[in-house]
Amino acid sequence: MIKLPQAPLFGLAAIALWSTNAPVAKWIFQYYPVSYVQLLQFIGALSVFICMHKLNKKKVQGRISLKVILIGLIGLVGTMIFQYLAFAMAPILAANLIAYCWPLILAFMFIIAGTSNSPWILALCSVAGFIGVSMIINTGNEVISYNDWLGYMCALLSAICMASYSFLIGRYHVSSAQVLIPAACIGMIIAGVWVAWEGVSLKLSPLIFVGLYLGAGPMGLGFLFWSIAMRKDLSGRTSLLGYLTPVTSTFLLWLFGETLGLYSILGACLVFLSCIIVGVSSGRSEKPTQPTTL
Repeated sequence: MIKLPQAPLFGLAAIALWSTNAPVAKWIFQYYPVSYVQLLQFIGALSVFICMHKLNKKKVQGRISLKVILIGLIGLVGTMIFQYLAFAMAPILAANLIAYCWPLILAFMFIIAGTSNSPWILALCSVAGFIGVSMIINTGNEVISYNDWLGYMCALLSAICMASYSFLIGRYHVSSAQVLIPAACIGMIIAGVWVAWEGVSLKLSPLIFVGLYLGAGPMGLGFLFWSIAMRKDLSGRTSLLGYLTPVTSTFLLWLFGETLGLYSILGACLVFLSCIIVGVSSGRSEKPTQPTTL
């Protein structure tokens, strides 16, 4: 029997879930504000993390320290809150592309860490990718509103958080549950305070299950699968699958009726091409990194 490598399979499963993030968010924002969607998300994600932790017989022993909690907050809470603020404020297709350019930022992190033998290729391609991002933002013939700028900044912060999480999670000897459960609890509290501050009434409707899906699916299982993938492949090569995310998520948004102008399309192509070149270069040159215990 052929034994398939587990790390890439978990990585692809995470990407498949993440790709549904923006299309589903675009639809549910017509009915619920961001704060309420986020509360449902963290509830759904926490439920998944707890269930998977209970079912996991091989629990990684490790001390839950402040660093562990911080990694979870950056990765889960930071990525998702900034990402959904971006979806709500800026044009969702452009915000989605920027939020999922985190592999380009991750490439810079590998360069700084000295785990790449071709740093100049990674650096040049990453810069080219960010030029593409600027082309997506600046369509050439439209004035960008203040709200859009805030959304784009949130998308960039989301990308930075996700890149930081991907870089750190495979380098420490802790279980995914130790990182994600505390983060989901804190995220749920933040979202609950957010909902109360905005005075949002918690209405019961079938749409609640859509919000819970965004939590249990892209946020919960997505982050869980990605964390497992990063921990199973210490070489960092599985992280290269993250370069598929902007392609698949943009394709789904296109199917749901989103469009880009010619200038933005050229920028998107530059982002995709940069991601592919960075991915191939990284895959040939990354050095294995041993995890440490927090």
